[in-house]
Amino acid sequence: MRLAALFLLALALASTSSAADVSLPPVVHGDREFDNAQIVDLDDDGRGDYLLPIPSSRGDGVIVRLNLGQGDIGPDLTYSFNPPSSRRTGGIFTFHLNADVLPDLVVRLTLRSGGCTSGGIAILLNQGNGVFATPQYFLFGQASVVILAHDVSGDGARDLVVSTREDCGGAPFGDLLVFLNDGTGVFASPTSYLPSSADPSHVAVGLFSADALPDIAVSGTGQYLPNLGGGVFGPPVTFTTPDPPHWMGAAALDTLPGDDLVVFDLNDDAFHVFLNDREGGFTRSTQTVADAEPWMHDYDGDGDADVLFREGTLMVNDNGVFTSTALALQGFIDPALAADFDDDGERDFTTRFGDFFRVYRGLGGTSFEASPRYHGEVQAVLDYDDDGDPDLLWFLTGFSSGFRFFENQGDATFVAVIDSELSADPMGGGELGLTAGEEIVVRGTSAVSGFGVVPGTTNGVFGAIQWYGWSDGLPHQMASLSRVVVEDLNNDGLRDLVFPRTDGSNGAVSVRWNRSGSFPDVTSLGVGTAPFRVIAGDFKEDGLPDLVADGWASFFMFFENQGSEAFAAATFVEAGTPSFLAAGDV
Repeated sequence: MRLAALFLLALALASTSSAADVSLPPVVHGDREFDNAQIVDLDDDGRGDYLLPIPSSRGDGVIVRLNLGQGDIGPDLTYSFNPPSSRRTGGIFTFHLNADVLPDLVVRLTLRSGGCTSGGIAILLNQGNGVFATPQYFLFGQASVVILAHDVSGDGARDLVVSTREDCGGAPFGDLLVFLNDGTGVFASPTSYLPSSADPSHVAVGLFSADALPDIAVSGTGQYLPNLGGGVFGPPVTFTTPDPPHWMGAAALDTLPGDDLVVFDLNDDAFHVFLNDREGGFTRSTQTVADAEPWMHDYDGDGDADVLFREGTLMVNDNGVFTSTALALQGFIDPALAADFDDDGERDFTTRFGDFFRVYRGLGGTSFEASPRYHGEVQAVLDYDDDGDPDLLWFLTGFSSGFRFFENQGDATFVAVIDSELSADPMGGGELGLTAGEEIVVRGTSAVSGFGVVPGTTNGVFGAIQWYGWSDGLPHQMASLSRVVVEDLNNDGLRDLVFPRTDGSNGAVSVRWNRSGSFPDVTSLGVGTAPFRVIAGDFKEDGLPDLVADGWASFFMFFENQGSEAFAAATFVEAGTPSFLAAGDV
């Protein structure tokens, strides 16, 4: 006769993590830095793929996950490389550096030693299908700060402009390096133009002189380098008093040809506009703006570049003259996370406040309309479901890392969709939880808020989340999602959910019965102690799965399944102090 045995193993299990961390900052498209991850179309199929850097603690490199469409994600493609001279991977940039249509990588390299930082860059050319060529390395004695890609030599290939910075405990100094591209993505050794200059932390490339060649403006020095042709730059031209700003941007601000400069200094809230006279000179005007983190875009649709700040200050440009408008917003803006979400031709953006966000729809001019608030933190914009509407992405972090998409309904309203294929570590905790077959279980954010279920389909596209309260009045929160049991307890062909719940000293085992994909009914089994984990198994060999729960005390609890969705009262079995439960046929 076959016997089912219950193992009680006094083992401490260390949780494992996935191959790549996904604690991610916001990044939307190419030509922007990211520290931990990037959404970018790596294989030219029109879909955003996932580029996840491997932390230096686990060896340097990247993991690529190709987006196959309709929410399906390909397997991990791991690419490792080892920078020389003990330098480690810093930020990563995506640029088009050769004649193909595939985005290539430029990786910032850093090494901190003796209070000083040395740096360098690695250039990796994209060979397609998530594979990158052997890196080309350039090392230098200062940390790289800004990395830009522009065709400064006029041959049609994008060259690299890199500023470096070092302080070593004293006054900051740096350099400006220009790397010329031979057209195939192979770069010559850099030319130094501002050795030992004063803190070139910000760089802007634009048409500042009378010719049509891109020049380079550098913060800290208050100078720009005029392009003499062929990627060679002349002596610096001073356009303002040296004062390291916190942001600098170049754009055409008035009707004259060429580019102007906008500089923001957070130390004194100074918003400087430098209008170019197209002969190498600039006229400066200054306003006070008590805000931070500006972003340049034509927000009012009049053809002039405006500037939007993080806290809602919109500097509206009219032919080089800026007027300040304070937008009534809830939360802080990340202007990078902006798009035309409702396809009306107006620029929309998102704000973040606590664990929530809103979408503000542009109505024309300086008018915006707020959406309802959504639970989550937007970190990227991409068309996840290939329907032509930009959706929103949230990288979940913590014990249960993964990705949550907010699907755009076409009118700038969103529905939360969770993709289990991107769950990097379903060990419990946080928001994203257990993948239960084609469904996903989600834990509520507050102690007794309940749980959610995201119904799934066979093609990886998930429906709207369904939230459930506990409805039994017990002040117990659910334990780690890794300990949720998914089992057909009443032999109706549908898998039910079993949750161990606790308030720290007492608790219950709660069974949620599956009613064709919804879970409205609950049976709570009181245990008189804090259940740490629960398992299911047919211990009576009657065809009905029974339940066993353990706690911090020296026993476990056995609940016999009596059918008709009823369980007998707990039977307590002395067992020492269990730290692991498993059921199987021995």
